[in-house]
Amino acid sequence: MLSPPRSSQLTFTVAIALIIIGVARGELAGETAPFSGVGLLAVTVWLVRHDIALRTIRFSGQARFSAACLLAGYFWLGLAGLVLLVIPPGATVFSYDAAVHAIAIGFVLSMIFGHAPIILPAVTGLRVRYSAAAYVPLALLHLSVVLRIAADLFERVEMRTISGPVTIVAFAGYAASLMIASRKK
Repeated sequence: MLSPPRSSQLTFTVAIALIIIGVARGELAGETAPFSGVGLLAVTVWLVRHDIALRTIRFSGQARFSAACLLAGYFWLGLAGLVLLVIPPGATVFSYDAAVHAIAIGFVLSMIFGHAPIILPAVTGLRVRYSAAAYVPLALLHLSVVLRIAADLFERVEMRTISGPVTIVAFAGYAASLMIASRKK
């Protein structure tokens, strides 16, 4: 993270407050989600503006991979906010599901992929090495989110069943790529 100015810290606090207000209002179970949607969009803008990912995407190796994970995650977080505003939970059968998967799979798992090579060594003491092969499971992860959200928005139940196994393969593939890369000398 870059050192945000005090005014920016206030902006972030307001964005988080909007999300909390939306949750307290039960927006995700209601007909509209204006506070949650605007809050998620505001957090996304804040993260893109104040995170170093836009700088480190120009680097190579692990730094670029982590930045790609973060930026992709921010995209999904912003898309979730947009879905909540444009197609709120009560608007269609699966609009709630689209927002939840954009956050839980697109944003959260992207953050896990991007931070795992940094956090695992700190927690476990094991050395984790970077491999460009990690981009394959990352691409599969985002393909699974695209499939799920497209299936939700177009109400294609058969497509929804494909996204889960693709997510599992992406997660297992990422774990395998970390283990294989770390074993190489």
